[in-house]
Amino acid sequence: MAEVHDRHRKTAEAWALQFHQNTEIHTVAKNAYAQALADQEAEAELAELAPLRPSECQRFVDERLADVRECARKFGYAIALHGSLARDVDLVAVPWVAEVKPADALVAAIMDTVHRCDFCNGEQPEDNPHGRRSWSIWMHEYSTYLDVSVTPLLSDTKGDE
Repeated sequence: MAEVHDRHRKTAEAWALQFHQNTEIHTVAKNAYAQALADQEAEAELAELAPLRPSECQRFVDERLADVRECARKFGYAIALHGSLARDVDLVAVPWVAEVKPADALVAAIMDTVHRCDFCNGEQPEDNPHGRRSWSIWMHEYSTYLDVSVTPLLSDTKGDE
């Protein structure tokens, strides 16, 4: 009789363990599904608030790039268009003459030229490889980002050698 009781106990323990594991799996799956729904809802909200359309990037290039290049020329920089224009507009500002104005003054002037825009991460630039600094700017009129990278002045890199 003890043998039968022991066998039933082991079977009950196995079922309990399986139930517990299935409950844990169910909880994990339920939480993952809830997170996926939340992510999908957040993505949909972001898409409604800020639709990043390649056509808006191209419209900026068509309408304002010449103005931005003229502005940069007055500060001693040349502007190169970089990237695919799929999600944002990437510009690279390169010092072009012996005497250039500071990079932050250039970026402020570009913002004045573009109109209706804001820094995305504050006014402090992001430091990038090889001394390059970049600013991410939201352009309200074009519903897209303008990422401006400024290459360092030769005098800024001499200490790195």
